[in-house]
Amino acid sequence: MSPHQVGIVELACKWHVDVVGNIWKYRVHSHEFGKVISVYIVRNGIWNEVAKKSPQLSQRFYSPSTEGLTITLGDYIAVRCTYVNNGDSYVEFGPRRHDEMCAAHLYIYTENTTPRKHPPFICSGSFNKLSNVWDDTFGVDNHPGDFASTLHEEDVEELKQLGL
Repeated sequence: MSPHQVGIVELACKWHVDVVGNIWKYRVHSHEFGKVISVYIVRNGIWNEVAKKSPQLSQRFYSPSTEGLTITLGDYIAVRCTYVNNGDSYVEFGPRRHDEMCAAHLYIYTENTTPRKHPPFICSGSFNKLSNVWDDTFGVDNHPGDFASTLHEEDVEELKQLGL
């Protein structure tokens, strides 16, 4: 990311697991330049907010923004990470401690009593990326647009109290 720039990383993955998942908790993670990480479940063109949090706040488990959300076969998980680089240096993205990153962890449980026959679901920039979900032409009814890069007021207040 260039100096003195706002950067946005978006990705989306199609849920390919043939079970209904109940979204229990989430956590978000980035390094010093991350400002907002938003996660949505997109079903039949309708966007439902799962998470929107500053990664600068406590690295703990949070309850979903919308209680009772589930994810089913064919839904999309859409993630947007927003960064601000006020410095004079370029910021690299990658897995190292001094790199910037975008991580959103969803903790999902199922009602299924049958042992799991599939590996954990992993959605990353190099796996099953479907960036057109974030494109306005995806045909969605309530696409969040730039709202996905703004925090809820209670998080803004908490950041102020922490001096961040």
